[in-house]
Amino acid sequence: YHEVIKLQQWVDTIIRSTENNNYDILISYPLPELPDLGELQTNYQSLQNELAETKQTLSTGYYEKKKLSLEEDLNYLSDLKSNSLQQQQLLRKDKQLQDTEYKAYESLAKDKVIAPLELNQYKSKVIAKEQSLEQLNVQITNNDISSHGKEKELLDLKKQVIDEQQKFHSALLELKSDIEKWIQQYVLTAPEEGKMLFVSSLQENEMISNGQGLFYVQPQQ
Repeated sequence: YHEVIKLQQWVDTIIRSTENNNYDILISYPLPELPDLGELQTNYQSLQNELAETKQTLSTGYYEKKKLSLEEDLNYLSDLKSNSLQQQQLLRKDKQLQDTEYKAYESLAKDKVIAPLELNQYKSKVIAKEQSLEQLNVQITNNDISSHGKEKELLDLKKQVIDEQQKFHSALLELKSDIEKWIQQYVLTAPEEGKMLFVSSLQENEMISNGQGLFYVQPQQ
């Protein structure tokens, strides 16, 4: 009986805290060791298993470390994209200058001031700038794909954490219900305060029938 009541107090405290999203209490207020719960022992052990899995979602657990790692990756990819965009802007300006220079030499070639072979050299430089710009665009696209992948991993991770917390909360509510059924079946509770009066003589370990009257309660007034 005393272990069941201790378990009931622990469950009620944890339910109140976790409903306010305070899961740190699982570290500061651990589940007590209760080896003599009788019919509730199996339910207690099931909760122990759920509790062990839920603790992994706390700040010192695997999920939190993976979350921090993914967030660091996203920050790195964001910085990388910013640098790539700056390079893209500079490369576009450089290409514009190269295009202007090529048009000038193209005009000189038409007037036969320079040889066609020399014009081809300037055209080659323009093509090289276009290729560099295209490669940078591909790099930015790949960076975006990587970022979306990391964001999806982060969302999946958060869902796993929420699912595990919900599973644990359901296990708590189920155990709370089982405890209440046990108390209703095995614990005699007086409806009001007063002096207990035996209906008849009772001996320890004596078998009694369901619904059998055992005591009267005599209020002070």
